[in-house]
Amino acid sequence: NGFDNLINRNEEYDNIYNNHFGVSNINSFNFRQRVSAGRDTGHILKKEVIMRRALISFLSIAVILLFSLSTFGMVEDVQVNTLSNGLTILTKEIHNAPVISMYVFYGVGSINEYGRITGIAHIVEHMMFKGSNNYGPNDIDKLIKSVGGSHNAYTTFDYTTYYINLPSNAIEIGLMIEADRMGNSKMAAEDFATERFVIMEERRMRTDNSPYGTFWERYGQIIFPRHPYRNPIIGYMPDIERITIDEVKEFYKKYYQPNNATVVLVGDFETKDILTKVKKYFGKIPKGPKIPKTHIPQEQLKGERIIKLKDVRNKYYLGYYSFRIPTYDSDDFPILQTIPLIMARSHTARLEKLVNDGLALATSSNAMGGRDPRTIMFLMYGKSEEDLMKCEEFLFQEIERLKNEPVSDIELEIAKNTLEADYAFSVQDASSIAEQIGYFHTIYELDYLKTIRDKYKNITKADIQRVAQKYLDKDYVIKGYLFPDTSGKLPSTQGSSVALDENSHGKFYDPNIGSKIDLRKYIPKELDYKIKLKDKIVRKELPNGAVILAMQNTNFDIVSIKGTLHSGPGFDVPGKTGLATLTVACLEYGTTSLNKEQIDLKKDLISLRGEIDTGMETVTFNYSMISSKYDEAMGLISDFIINPSFPENYFEQEKSNILMYHMQMAQDPEDVMEKTFNQLLYGAGHPYSRMKYGTIEDFQKLTVNDVKEFHKKNYGPEHLIIAVVGPQSLDELISVAEKYFAKWPKSGNLNEINFGDIEPLTAPREEHVSLPGRSQTYIRMGWPGIKIKDEDYYPLFMLNFILGGGSLSSRLGTEIRVKSGMAYSVYSYMHPRTFKGSLNVVLNTKAGNEEQVKAKILAVIKDVIEKGVTDEEFFVAQQFMINSQPRSLETNGDMVSSIEYMEYMNLGLDYYDTTIDRIKKVTKEDLQRVAKKYYDINNYVWVTVGP
Repeated sequence: NGFDNLINRNEEYDNIYNNHFGVSNINSFNFRQRVSAGRDTGHILKKEVIMRRALISFLSIAVILLFSLSTFGMVEDVQVNTLSNGLTILTKEIHNAPVISMYVFYGVGSINEYGRITGIAHIVEHMMFKGSNNYGPNDIDKLIKSVGGSHNAYTTFDYTTYYINLPSNAIEIGLMIEADRMGNSKMAAEDFATERFVIMEERRMRTDNSPYGTFWERYGQIIFPRHPYRNPIIGYMPDIERITIDEVKEFYKKYYQPNNATVVLVGDFETKDILTKVKKYFGKIPKGPKIPKTHIPQEQLKGERIIKLKDVRNKYYLGYYSFRIPTYDSDDFPILQTIPLIMARSHTARLEKLVNDGLALATSSNAMGGRDPRTIMFLMYGKSEEDLMKCEEFLFQEIERLKNEPVSDIELEIAKNTLEADYAFSVQDASSIAEQIGYFHTIYELDYLKTIRDKYKNITKADIQRVAQKYLDKDYVIKGYLFPDTSGKLPSTQGSSVALDENSHGKFYDPNIGSKIDLRKYIPKELDYKIKLKDKIVRKELPNGAVILAMQNTNFDIVSIKGTLHSGPGFDVPGKTGLATLTVACLEYGTTSLNKEQIDLKKDLISLRGEIDTGMETVTFNYSMISSKYDEAMGLISDFIINPSFPENYFEQEKSNILMYHMQMAQDPEDVMEKTFNQLLYGAGHPYSRMKYGTIEDFQKLTVNDVKEFHKKNYGPEHLIIAVVGPQSLDELISVAEKYFAKWPKSGNLNEINFGDIEPLTAPREEHVSLPGRSQTYIRMGWPGIKIKDEDYYPLFMLNFILGGGSLSSRLGTEIRVKSGMAYSVYSYMHPRTFKGSLNVVLNTKAGNEEQVKAKILAVIKDVIEKGVTDEEFFVAQQFMINSQPRSLETNGDMVSSIEYMEYMNLGLDYYDTTIDRIKKVTKEDLQRVAKKYYDINNYVWVTVGP
């Protein structure tokens, strides 16, 4: 819980902002919908369509999967130092970009909770954001944003961590903040009175409002009958209501001390200098009580343990199977990590047969580590109980085969290639490296990372067979089932007996109450940063119209590719909605020269990472690979873009899967909200009002010939952009792409969409969609937006940051979350498109709060319209947009997205180079002007989805 850069719904806004400015979050998982500036994208691969939201709930419980899925990044040259107060400092210099990532790990998590205090570690995490005698509640956020940084925190079973990513010459701000947080967090009763409600909303969002969240919580109780791992990290609702501020303070004083903490710094610095600064800020904090790293014994109960839940909100048949395994201190753990790769985590994995045969919608497997032993799991989704039982039978047959027969040479090769590629992909940015080395130092030992790659390389077939025999014992399996409830019985929703203290937190936000500190005092003078990207890019247009853009970056042994075709669902014809999406879904199932099995094998041998997405106007393919595999990978990618064969058996299977997804979308509040909002804003006939999967009536009628004709007509090089970034020379990067795409003949179709204008809002357009069984209401409020090339874009973008894009310290964040406790997350975002996009405010809140929330949003906007923004708000917003530049091109993936985006939106290749100049021209008066022009408090779209 709280791992916001993986699972927070704020990522919809973050991805829009980050695509524009090039700043990227950790992207270790692909099970999430991405929204790019200028056009929607969303994964349509069969696994991701089916599992995206289900796995979000799983990730909030099993966040440690981030580490068990990779080989954990480099540990070379990490220096370890200890202060006299017991604080451990890990440093690693990386001079690829002028950025530093700072993590502070505390050796405390929900494993340290006993009795009726479940969730208290997570509560302390929240309360440590509430300031001190030195900083006001929002000062931390404003300080970090004013230098272009990002920050957050998360609590797990075993530890809690705070992280800040900053330009390297602003690192003292991070040190100052974290030292103050460690020694002086205020823990005020009045702040706790409201923050408790925020946490309750978070629990409703992650657990109570989700059939999957409810399932994972119950299933965890079966896996761990007595160990603290059985309890949810966020805590049980009655405990959240009961815990007192005195208990919170006591927990904080005991565990959040320097001798129970590790500061990790990775990035562009000189070690001697950074150690001096760390000692300056942390050295005077007194040592706390000794906290031994205890290990809690766990009994291994023999006999099948089974839990079966039914939920009317769920349409899938989920089977979850776990076996207890040891953790990192066992020589068997690295070997156990190969089993998920062999069973499910590759295109040629054994359980993929279930997907290929149409029995399973998706499969997954992971081996999870922690301070104490956890589990290896296998997850399968079926369309019916009968299909799931067939899948279960197959799973156990394959487990027995794993125990009784050696794996094949090719299975072992793919597993080892994948683990080695995981290593390369895990060391691209300072934040990932800092997180990994801090994790292992806190949970186990840093030396583990020094030997893990050699251990992977030395794994044998006999090793895999031995650990399968030892740990995959059917007599000890824990089974969990989540089925649809066809009885119509609704799940119970948890109420709250705690009343909001309106006297202390119900007053309207006063923007004139500024920070306790002078923000300008902390801004380094030399932070103004120029990227000069244009000089590094080579652009070549081929005779067939395809455009290739290339940029060399020798810092990483990885090539990243981003391609775009102007061929998305906006080109669906009436009566055949969903056709573009179905076409993309079937691209990789075969070509004129390769069948699906051959394609899958090539992907696995290359260890190709990525996917094909579709948005309303585009098809995008995003792939990365080790640089030595670039030519082979580009050949494969071009083959299924240009020459798909659309075999009928896989077409029918994919169509069936998406029809199943249609049923689930009807129960998903976010999908329902998106559909309803777009129809109200754009009108039923507008291309942007369509759902990318079409209507179920249209979708059912689609044929394989429809897909073939759509590809023939709408896929062509004249509207193709390919951007490539890698360590090779520019000539090689371009020549490889040219080799495979230059001979693609033109389609003859320009693929232009005739967008009609949308009707102006002359009255509120409101709609409530009832989804019984929810404890929260999903809310989206919005107005017509603009294009990115509009002259008002930057004033509006800066205004959006102040309203709700600046997280906790934004006006909406302060009014609705910080002061009122009505939402865990409230954010606003702009969605500029090729045509007119939208301005949006999005949040979840407890059912019954809807009208209060609406009044607060409109009051915030009205205040800006009438009074404008404050000097401090303007300063923070402008400085953030300027100073985030150093983090904008840290990885090859950041670079390739930025390059492709400039070309697609026809912005010019100097767009990023001139961004700062455009931002500096914006004035406070511009912000008030665009507030009046675009935010109409009398006419708006208002959509609510809930009970």
